[in-house]
Amino acid sequence: MLYYTIVLYHATTGHGELSTVRALVNLIVATLMLLNAPHATTPGTSFTTTISGVVAPYLPLPTPYIRPQVAQLVHAQRQHIIQVAHTYNHPALSGLSHEEFASILIMILYTEHHGWLEDVVPTVRTFTPLYQDLQALSNQHFGTNFSVWPANLRPSVIEEIRAEQRITTALPSNAYDIQSSTSTDLATNPTTAIELLAANMARGVQRAHNAGIPVTTASILAWHNAGIVEPHSIATNRSVQHYINRALIYHALAQLDAHEGVACQQSVPNAAY
Repeated sequence: MLYYTIVLYHATTGHGELSTVRALVNLIVATLMLLNAPHATTPGTSFTTTISGVVAPYLPLPTPYIRPQVAQLVHAQRQHIIQVAHTYNHPALSGLSHEEFASILIMILYTEHHGWLEDVVPTVRTFTPLYQDLQALSNQHFGTNFSVWPANLRPSVIEEIRAEQRITTALPSNAYDIQSSTSTDLATNPTTAIELLAANMARGVQRAHNAGIPVTTASILAWHNAGIVEPHSIATNRSVQHYINRALIYHALAQLDAHEGVACQQSVPNAAY
């Protein structure tokens, strides 16, 4: 909801003063106090999901675009991504190598760093970091359930992961303490966000395995995007189909990043997988 408010203002005023945009968004964030339902679907999250589902499927696929900060994040986290792939990928269930699992994770990071509206109106990318920060602040202060970057996970999903105790990788001493941190804190820290994303991907693999459904790149992407893995559900959901096709734009680059991450790991003596 915050996102569309910013874009609406920008579109109707032409240029708009950033200070005015911030004031308008802060007003909307404040109203969320009246809608406070911790980690539940709120009018804001429903609005965002609904408009995306209605509009996005009818848009053409975009030209690949990766924000420089996101490219830097993936580059800095390549070895960590490979490590969590070794932790959460179970080839006997997924049929994927660790490198393939890591490449799907990177595809999601690249796909999620901006939405379909930034594809259509590139000028609104200026506001993307602002609304992403505000959604995290809204979750922290008002208990909303907005998606949080860099992995675009909702607090409700993170709570499910934590309840299943899937966080197993040892974190560095300066990382957030998993037991005491809020879900939004974990999701905004790149190290834990990447691990949470891998853990959620593993949940999708397990879901497909339990249902006797072959695991594919598309099913993992659909699980992350909409919580579904069934081929029929994926095929009949235009929004999910658009998301999968949009993510596949980054497939070759993600494969290269994952391969380079493996090469970096192999160059480190006694690297622990």
